[in-house]
Formats: sequence, structure tokens, C-alpha cells
Amino acid sequence: MVVVSPTGLVPGMPTIAPAPCGPLQPHFDALLHDVCASLATQAGHLLDGIYLYGSIARGDATPGVSDLDLTLVLRQPPTPPQGEALETLRQALQTRHPEVLKIDFDIGYRAQVLATEHLYSWGYWLKHQCRCLCGNDLALHFAPFPPSRAIALAVNGDFAQVLDAYARRLDDAREPAALRRRCANLRGGWRNNRRARRPAPRSTADCPPQTPPGARAASWRRSPAALNRQSAAASVTRLPRPTTVLIRAMLWWSLFLQRNAHARSRFPYR
Repeated sequence: MVVVSPTGLVPGMPTIAPAPCGPLQPHFDALLHDVCASLATQAGHLLDGIYLYGSIARGDATPGVSDLDLTLVLRQPPTPPQGEALETLRQALQTRHPEVLKIDFDIGYRAQVLATEHLYSWGYWLKHQCRCLCGNDLALHFAPFPPSRAIALAVNGDFAQVLDAYARRLDDAREPAALRRRCANLRGGWRNNRRARRPAPRSTADCPPQTPPGARAASWRRSPAALNRQSAAASVTRLPRPTTVLIRAMLWWSLFLQRNAHARSRFPYR
């Protein structure tokens, strides 16, 4: 008689690769120590276990680029104030540690993890994707999982909903009002960066002479070509920076060609 495990494993059947268990990168030791100590201090009464997954768990993370991905298994479902406290702690940890791009908490609770209906989601997740940092290692409650369609559906069952949500966000981003807000944000950031790079004058003698507004307006009104350039430049600044740079380059290149053509018409043998 063939004995089948609760995970569907038959003796001799290949299983999914085990969870990462190699050495962690020393660059993230301080981060992981701070995370475990902060969670134990501020949420120790809630926690059943802390699990690490992702590139840091595998040992192939890139400092300053990779994320810190954590699964928190609580003893009971969190109340709204407890959820807010965990989110505040997550943000504080993220601010303190620039060695990761961001910190994510995936939160569940013990009864949910051990429930039979979540065997192929939580059970597979802890057994094959996570490594326990501290607390109770619930992965020991599960046998290794063989590859199965049930795991694919349990882990990626909301794939279509996630894609639909991204599609709606892209559609919303194409709305004219959203595009104008985006362009305004990009333009404001570019102007602020340009001001930050501009050196401050050492004295009033270093300041360039300022043209009165009326004189500047009058100088623009003298030439229709200059007025066209001004209106074109004003319309260009309403676009995102890469588009602005390209259109400005095309505008000045056309003016350069026009000036050269005018010079050749006056001095054809030069």
C-alpha cells in the first residue's frame, strides 16, 4: 500500500526545492538584528514567528537595491490598532536602513497558517520559500510538497485580478488630468534640482544685472521670431523632462540651420 502524505507526496516522487538555508550576507546582519529586536520589543506579545524570504533569504541581494521581505505570523488576527502599530514600525525600520530599498511585511496568524484549506498556500509558502528568523518555525508542521497545480492556483490564484488592477491604474494614468499632474510634478522636481545645483553668489558684485520686467517684455515684442521662440519654450516646459530636452534640442537645431542658411545667402563664397 502506497502511503501519501497530507501534501500529496508519494514515496519516490520529486519535491519542490527546499527553502533557502545558506549563509546570509554580512551586509544585512545589522538590519536583521534591528528588525528582530524591534519587533520583539514593540510587538512581541503578538508574534508567533518571523520569517525571511526573497533575495536576502537566498543570499543574493544587492545592497541599496533589494527589498527586505518578511512574513510575520501572529498568534491571533491583528486588530486595526495593532495593524497600524505594525505599519508604523515598518516605516520606521525602512527609514533607518538605507541598505534596502524598502521593507515589506506579509502578515498572517497561526490558526490561518495551520488551517487545512490553506495547506497549499501558507503551508507551501513557509515550507519552501521562507526561513525562520525567530519564534516558532511552523514550517516543521508540513512535509515537503511535490509540484502540483493546487500550489500554482493557491499562490497565483489572484493573478488575473492583479493584472486587472495594474491595467486600471495605467488607464487612470492616461487621463488628461492625471497626465497634467504628472507633468507638473516632473517639471517641479526638475526646477528644484536645477536651483539646488546653481551656486550661490558670494557677493552682490557676483550677481548678474537684472533686466526690468517691462524691458524684457519689450525686447521680446521687438521680434516675431523671438516671440515664437518664447511661446514654443513655454509650451515645451509643460512636458516631462526627457520630452522637453528633445524638443528644445530640435528647436535650437532648426534655428541654427536657419541662421546658417541666412548667412550663406548673404556670403555665398565664404
